[in-house]
Amino acid sequence: MTDLVDLLRQNLVQPLGYKGSFIRHQAQGAIPNGRRIYKRSSDRGDTTPDGTILGSFDAGDAVGVGGINYFVAWDRDPLMPILLPNRKVSEEIPTAHDEPSAPSAPRC
Repeated sequence: MTDLVDLLRQNLVQPLGYKGSFIRHQAQGAIPNGRRIYKRSSDRGDTTPDGTILGSFDAGDAVGVGGINYFVAWDRDPLMPILLPNRKVSEEIPTAHDEPSAPSAPRC
C-alpha cells in the first residue's frame, strides 16, 4: 500500500485549467496514455461514451480493487479527470449490440 501511495504522491498533477488532479504515470500493461477509449459499461443515463487516457496505475490488491485503474478525460468534459477501473474502459469501438437499444422510428 505504501508503494501505491508514494507512486500517487510523486506523480499527482493538476495542470492549469483542470478541475481535478490526476497522474500521467503509465502502468505496465496498461492502455497507453493519450489513447482514445470507449466506455465498456455505463449506468443508465450516462452520456460519456468516449474519452482519452491521461494516466494509469496498478492498484494490485493494495486497495481491494485489483488491477489497473485509469484517469480518463471524457470528451463531454475534458478538463475534469475521472478515475475508472479497468473493467469500465475499452480500446474497441462499441458495437450496436453493446449500446442500449433505442426505440425504432415508426414506418410511414
